[in-house]
Amino acid sequence: MSQEDHYYTLPLSHLRNCASPLETLETAVGIGILNTGLGIEHVRGRTAFAKLLNEARLIARSRDRPVNPPAQLDLVDASGTPVDKTRARHLWCAAMVGQEVLGVSGGSLTVHVRDWLKYHRPGEVFFRIRSDWFWQTLLTARRDAGKHQEHIPRPISWREFRLLAGLLSARVNSQDFTFCGWELLQALSCGFHNKEAFERRGVMPDHCQPLSRHMIREGTETLEAVNFYARCRYSRGKAGGLMAYSFRHPKREDLYAAIQQWDAANHVFKAKTAALRATDLQAFTNPPPSVHQASASTFTSPPPTAPPTPAPSTPPSLAPT
Repeated sequence: MSQEDHYYTLPLSHLRNCASPLETLETAVGIGILNTGLGIEHVRGRTAFAKLLNEARLIARSRDRPVNPPAQLDLVDASGTPVDKTRARHLWCAAMVGQEVLGVSGGSLTVHVRDWLKYHRPGEVFFRIRSDWFWQTLLTARRDAGKHQEHIPRPISWREFRLLAGLLSARVNSQDFTFCGWELLQALSCGFHNKEAFERRGVMPDHCQPLSRHMIREGTETLEAVNFYARCRYSRGKAGGLMAYSFRHPKREDLYAAIQQWDAANHVFKAKTAALRATDLQAFTNPPPSVHQASASTFTSPPPTAPPTPAPSTPPSLAPT
């Protein structure tokens, strides 16, 4: 499998779905597994999906694990609507493919499908996180809950994971970086895709309370220091500016170059737009003489009509009486 397969694709709103960080992450395993299987079918096609499914079944048979969906696979989606049996079986097979691709052992495929149906809703905003980052966060949460004792190479706290999820869900531009201020990152780290939705929030679970500006600054500085991403402040003055983040530029110098290219292209676009608007203004404020002539010849008023001449009055008769 290629390195591109080793990612978990998760809905941003799942950050606030469950009752604790550990529950959120453990249910995210099934969601990511199923999204991987369905993504392979969508990107590579049904033939490649069927081939991987056959390979996964051979591996499952060698480990005495189920190779086919259960006969009774009664599932419902997030709205409580029963899922068609054909679709339910297909989702189960997609979970089998995703599990083998991501290298996850153990767990119930039926539970993975049930979690996916419960938390995966149409119209969601998603983020895609590296498999090793995800598992470092999950193992850290298990350690904090007293369920994991082994060494973790690079622990990732739940707060850091929320910040990573928010930044990974932000839309990048043509130069593969994004501008993200602390208020937007506060909304994203709570599972909301913009500040407006965040302001309309209801009661938030304890594990997903809004992060303060200080918490966000401290967390983003820590993640930058250990090279999770490159970032820099884009400004022409000593104060203000925009903070740019990039997971695709390994060094700050690369990000500098990308921002400079974006800035140059943006200035060229603005200059062209300004020139077009100036041409529009000139066309309608200083029209050529022919326009006036055409207007005068087209909209001429008719000549005034002389009032009618009254008929001469006849004097009264002076006949003798």
